[in-house]
Amino acid sequence: MTEQEMSPEDLTTEQRKKRAYDEKYRAEHQEELRAYFRQYRFDHLEEKKAKAKAYYLANKQRLQAKQRKYNRAHTKDWKKWQNARMKAVWDEIFRIYGDSCSCCGTKTRYFLTIHHIHGREEEEKNTDRYSVWKRAVEVRDPKAYRILCFNCHLGGVHHNHGVCPHRGRKRVNEWDDYGDGS
Repeated sequence: MTEQEMSPEDLTTEQRKKRAYDEKYRAEHQEELRAYFRQYRFDHLEEKKAKAKAYYLANKQRLQAKQRKYNRAHTKDWKKWQNARMKAVWDEIFRIYGDSCSCCGTKTRYFLTIHHIHGREEEEKNTDRYSVWKRAVEVRDPKAYRILCFNCHLGGVHHNHGVCPHRGRKRVNEWDDYGDGS
């Protein structure tokens, strides 16, 4: 048993004095110690990463099994947390950019999506939707994002050369009529 694990009753007088001195020193020099350890971690970051990687590779199967067991045990909690986080960001998007399609006025949230008016930026191309939504909240720019329903978003932006089907139709060739029954 190490000295740190021992209860105060099990320590000798000398050990108790040393422990009291250490606690007092840490309390008086808290900021200095914090800065020292922060710098130490920064200076030895590569060593730490190498050790962590070596440990992971040596114990990969055991660690993966432990992670799978944890994931199975906490799936419901994680999904609740993730859904609450997504809903909070989505609610904030609606508060900032409006709660209906900016083209046709549809208010059913199930059909609404966020539209990048000038296209996605390079750093957003391979990210998940939470990150895109979070960025839209941070930017808070109605000239960069707007709310559209899926019909306006896909029909106007992706298939009709930027003109929403609700606003008029741009006919480029006979293939534009494919699938709409006309």
